[in-house]
Amino acid sequence: MASQAHYGPIPPSYQVHPGHDLPQVADEDNYPEVVPQEHYPEVTTADAVKHNVPYPVDQKADLNPVSEGPVGNGVERRVLGLKRRTFFIVLAVALLVVIAAVVGGAVGGTVNKSKNSAAQNSSNGTSTSPSSNATTTSTDLMLNSSIAAANWTDTAGYVHYAIFSQSTTAAILTSVWDSQNETWTTIDIFAAIQTTENYVLTAKAGTPIAVAAKALGGVSIAVYYLAPNNQIQALDCLDTQGLSNWTRGKVNDASIVAGANSQIAAMWYICDVGCGAGNLMVTYEDASGVLTAANSSGWTTSTIVTVIDGSGLAMTPQVAGASTTGYANYTQMRIFADISNDLQEYTYSPTANSGQWTLGENVSSNTSTVAHQIAAVAFAPLSFVLAYCLFILRSPKGDGGITADYWNGSAWSSDFTPSMSGPDGITATSNFTSIAMNDDFQVFGYINGSVHTWNYTSSDPTTWSYVGLVNTTLSA
Repeated sequence: MASQAHYGPIPPSYQVHPGHDLPQVADEDNYPEVVPQEHYPEVTTADAVKHNVPYPVDQKADLNPVSEGPVGNGVERRVLGLKRRTFFIVLAVALLVVIAAVVGGAVGGTVNKSKNSAAQNSSNGTSTSPSSNATTTSTDLMLNSSIAAANWTDTAGYVHYAIFSQSTTAAILTSVWDSQNETWTTIDIFAAIQTTENYVLTAKAGTPIAVAAKALGGVSIAVYYLAPNNQIQALDCLDTQGLSNWTRGKVNDASIVAGANSQIAAMWYICDVGCGAGNLMVTYEDASGVLTAANSSGWTTSTIVTVIDGSGLAMTPQVAGASTTGYANYTQMRIFADISNDLQEYTYSPTANSGQWTLGENVSSNTSTVAHQIAAVAFAPLSFVLAYCLFILRSPKGDGGITADYWNGSAWSSDFTPSMSGPDGITATSNFTSIAMNDDFQVFGYINGSVHTWNYTSSDPTTWSYVGLVNTTLSA
């Protein structure tokens, strides 16, 4: 059973910047020195031959020395043997020369040091530009983006949540949260694969997205979507964090083509014995409107039933006890789809009914033949006892109010509207573009360009508590 650890409200993102690479303030030992007094330009008297030695450093010069003789009667005062006006002109010129030398040296030294520092930083691959400190770029999701959700627990016991969506450039994104770092990280999977495999991927605008994830035998994540020609494509990942080592999936070579309005559902089929590490099952609507299943064991296909065109699809296991490995023993798979006027269940077991899909419970009757979005989850609240619970969400396309149904182990509930709230007046009657659930009692809704999260409990799936936003902004 999935871990029941929950994350708290998502804190505002922030960045701890590393030490800056700004030009340093020069050490005082590197400043140009002010010339000491003994090296000032010499000011001489009229009889320069007599006073051509520098002033002693400690001598206090009289700034207004007067020539010998009485003052007055037309006799002009002199300073150091010069006329007063001449002396002050010479003094001003000398001071300007000294000041210019000091300022010029300081500026030149600072510029040279900045140039040397910038050159050194450039050779080290760093930059003093503020843009080098940027860690995120704004990324908007496509207005009609689908979303898919998954969760897993790694060997260290940390819980991981992942949301898959489509950007405005039609790329598939993953946003991953883990209980160790408690923050969302988003990457462009297409860009990552193009970098590592030199292969350009494309997706149909508004493509359905499905994901299957497991931790048994190591983390394995498989994401499914449609190419522009409606061929089913896959993205596979074996990274514990779900953020690296993404590759193209093997189904890409199977040339399985879905109908133009097809949705997709996927899950791992894990049993106690006889199926190794498990198989992947992917369901879709073919070009004739027939619900079809493809098995990763050779990617062979089998037909199930005709569905409403564009029907939502959701798959869950039936948990029938703990296996010898300690993981849930999935004795059956269940798929839910819009069939005629009903939301209907079909079941599959490789050991029952000759391995054929068979009609199961009628979940709910629809009032029209409008296709729905469907999300479903199964859990065993009583430590893997045979009783199991199912929780299904439905959101009509074009009118996204949510209704839900709950199986308590013996019967389906009547349709109900979840008690929920969110920012900006979001309620269960709001127009949700896409909905998804993971196995850890979480609901995700894409509405007005943002992905929101709610929690519920196994004892009360009718009441949802708002958690916060999923950060879908690309990380550097």
